Amino acid sequence: VALDYYKKCLSIHEQKKHATNILNNMNTHTNTHIARVCNYIGKVYTYKGDYGNAIQYYIKSLTIYQQQQQQQQELYNFAEEIILLYNNLGVVYNYKKEYNTAILQFQKCLPLLSSLQHQNNDNNNIDITAVATATTIVNNKSSNNNAKCSPLQLL
Repeated sequence: VALDYYKKCLSIHEQKKHATNILNNMNTHTNTHIARVCNYIGKVYTYKGDYGNAIQYYIKSLTIYQQQQQQQQELYNFAEEIILLYNNLGVVYNYKKEYNTAILQFQKCLPLLSSLQHQNNDNNNIDITAVATATTIVNNKSSNNNAKCSPLQLL
């Protein structure tokens, strides 16, 4: 049921984006909403075990945030959202037992996490420990296929 609502929400935001494009006035908020909804859809697919679709929506969301980051430059930093997506991609690849790919995704988080820490921003919602621990857990799994460890979490 949630997936249906998220897809309907995504459709509405994409129609709004299309109308905005016609007016030649890209709306940052519209793109941000589309990216956020794609992340939610990716989470639903992850929980359902449909990892192919989960990856597709996480990548769509990540691409939008990265484009927004480039366009906005210093006006708004999407590092937190990008970290969440790399983490979620890492979790999915871990579930797929593609440990090397999972590690790469988690490693992409680390420089961004470092930059957030240096900003001393109390509003950061990222659980830095969770992402760093995820890298270690997956690294241990890749070197020992029988390793038992706690599950990774979507952010």
